Amino acid sequence: MSSLLDRFKRLGEGFGHSLRSKILIFATTIILCVIILSFLIVSYMVSIEVKDTLEQDLLKAKTVFEEFQRNRYQRLISECKVMAELPSLKE
Repeated sequence: MSSLLDRFKRLGEGFGHSLRSKILIFATTIILCVIILSFLIVSYMVSIEVKDTLEQDLLKAKTVFEEFQRNRYQRLISECKVMAELPSLKE
């Protein structure tokens, strides 16, 4: 029996790490995995939010540009009608 315990002790010592070191490495690995996963989730959520905001802003810009073009067209038509009524152009 004691030889079996000695084998387990030597097996643990063979890696050169004590139980405290193994627990520290395990805990550090878990913490790093959680941090990396958190960054990935935050990055994904931010990219979705940015895409939604960009899409809304582009739709607003499109609406504003279309309204500007419509007003410009109406003004051009009005100016053409005024010029068509000028007596010097009717002759």
